[in-house]
Amino acid sequence: MGTSYNSSSDYKGEFNLLKIPAGDYTLAIKAFGFTPTLQPISLVDQSIKTDLKIPSQSIQLNETIIVSDNIIEKTSVSQMEINQTQIESGKGISNDPMKTINALPGVASDNNMYGPAAIYVRGGESFENLFLLDNIRMPFPFYFFGQSVINPDMLEKAEVLTGGWGSNYGNAMSSVFNFSTRNGNMEKFKANADLSVFYMSALVETPIIKNKLSIIIGARKSNFDVLFSTVLPKPPKMGDITGKLAWNINSKNKLTFTSLNVQDRLNFLDSNVLFTGFYANDRINAQNLQLHSVISNKAYSKLSIMHSGLDLKAEGPDVFIYIKFNNYGLREDLSFYPSQHVKIKAGFEVNRDDESTHAKEIYNSTDINITDTTALTVERKVNKPNHWAAIYGAYERTLLERLKFSGGLRMELNELNNRYDISPRITLSYNLNSKSFISANWGLFTQSAGAYQAIQNPRIISNQCYHYILSYKYNFKPGYFMRMETYYKDYKNLVIFDSTFAFSNNGKGNSKGFEFTLMKESGRLNGWLTYGLSQAERRRNLQTEVYPFFFDQRHTVNALVSYRLKEKKRKWFVPTRYALQFRYNTGAPYTPVVSADSTGGKLKLITGNINSLRNPDYNNLNVKIQWHRTLGKRQKHGMMYYMEIWNLYSSKNVIGRLYEIGKNGVISTKNNYTVSFIFNIGLKFSINSNFN
Repeated sequence: MGTSYNSSSDYKGEFNLLKIPAGDYTLAIKAFGFTPTLQPISLVDQSIKTDLKIPSQSIQLNETIIVSDNIIEKTSVSQMEINQTQIESGKGISNDPMKTINALPGVASDNNMYGPAAIYVRGGESFENLFLLDNIRMPFPFYFFGQSVINPDMLEKAEVLTGGWGSNYGNAMSSVFNFSTRNGNMEKFKANADLSVFYMSALVETPIIKNKLSIIIGARKSNFDVLFSTVLPKPPKMGDITGKLAWNINSKNKLTFTSLNVQDRLNFLDSNVLFTGFYANDRINAQNLQLHSVISNKAYSKLSIMHSGLDLKAEGPDVFIYIKFNNYGLREDLSFYPSQHVKIKAGFEVNRDDESTHAKEIYNSTDINITDTTALTVERKVNKPNHWAAIYGAYERTLLERLKFSGGLRMELNELNNRYDISPRITLSYNLNSKSFISANWGLFTQSAGAYQAIQNPRIISNQCYHYILSYKYNFKPGYFMRMETYYKDYKNLVIFDSTFAFSNNGKGNSKGFEFTLMKESGRLNGWLTYGLSQAERRRNLQTEVYPFFFDQRHTVNALVSYRLKEKKRKWFVPTRYALQFRYNTGAPYTPVVSADSTGGKLKLITGNINSLRNPDYNNLNVKIQWHRTLGKRQKHGMMYYMEIWNLYSSKNVIGRLYEIGKNGVISTKNNYTVSFIFNIGLKFSINSNFN
């Protein structure tokens, strides 16, 4: 009693349930567009084969949302979906879901516990990524210390697309990070609170009208203000609040409202310990009103009214940045199912960007964070609104029993340069058998020039990148698969500037690689193991030719594993769950300093060939151990205490270097390293839920 077995059908509608003991069972069958069916069956000590026919049914709202939000994306290559358990295992001491995503193939960062807010995907720049939170475009979803503003406790799932995505996503060349928040509980009150050395968080969810209207609110706060209070006159302050209302209007309509507010403040003006002379104040807010509607038994609509805002002021030695940015958008996504073998998706979005920017920064061609002989001090100003719009269509059809075609077309129009981009995308998928298939993708992905770039040179066109992807996937069983993928990205017409700060489309480059993924999505043992082989090169700002990309990591190995012990065999003092996260990658290129020049009485560093040397290899192991307890007479509540270790064996990983010139002109180099061994403990309580 109470034991369940699960399986998914293949392209023929066939499925298998294996290793089930003899006995009487009820077979429950669910399929989109069909009536849920219960079929009693009796098993003896032999295999049986049963043919079942299930009647069609009008679409219901809840399952429509589940299916149609993913209907096109699921056929995309280079797609991964991360669930709540996996996010919890890899979010790390910084309580950040992006730390889990960093363990996926093709995704790279500086890998520090806290560090620069930059993600590089398959040889792409950090600004080539699209971040979405419930359909809201987030232009800069990070704190200054590199932690994302996404609350992991608020997430239902995170979808990561590193190439070949559908035409419903645009204005991005490298990746799409699509975060979906969960709805509040419609039946009962739930809450949790989490307190650790480095952060604290709390979450409350409750029905306002049972089974009709619910609310969920999650808040996080960094403890840096306490940890640094004795060494910094004005310690950092970081925190965010995310909330969501969900209203089931009727069986065919659902309305949700999502809101995010972030405060990030650093003040090192009076500090002689860290970031001396630097000040920053950052406020981020975002809202989305979304209506899900079942139009008929074959059509579904999702209408979104969105806003995102960024108010940033930062000052430091030789740098000043002031940005006030607001995006207002309207988006409609329509899904239509004319038959069992045909799926169509279409939509549009219109946006207004209000931007006021005044910035003075130092750029150089060598990626050395100093003023060297190639450096250029740049001042840029923007105080002009921009309107842009896009329409898209996607069509999926089973051509033969095993062959599936998915094609899409997207058109975008930008007011600043009065140009439009057309982006075709095609995917072919062929089922080799009931467990494996191959996919091939080709597509053009464009990204419009920045406002200050288009204002300076109205003739520039959008950045372009062509994706070529070949993928093989083998499903061992539902939720347990292996994937091998090879890709080539051809960058054209990249917007760059020269030493006169003149923008042009003279940038170019390419990225190629192979990725292997072994993933188990559920069960007591879950997680993934990945390997990536890649090479990337580019012509960037102030460069006259193509050089190795400064974040080109040739070999990468990632492992994220979570193991939960059986409750019946576990002693009270034995941990409930173990989580391990490991990363290895070859060092990224850097530009060496070879000498110094004192012409004019001012010393300057002279660099060698751009990105001609490589940093030492990187490796890091993080561990998390959890103890779970149930509380209350009915065991409805939970308590979890946990221990985390960042960089278990204190590996010294280089992330940069400082150069000093002695009186005799000799240059000395001092390496900067990632955070070494860090220990964190925490305690989490839950009401009306436990931590299984």
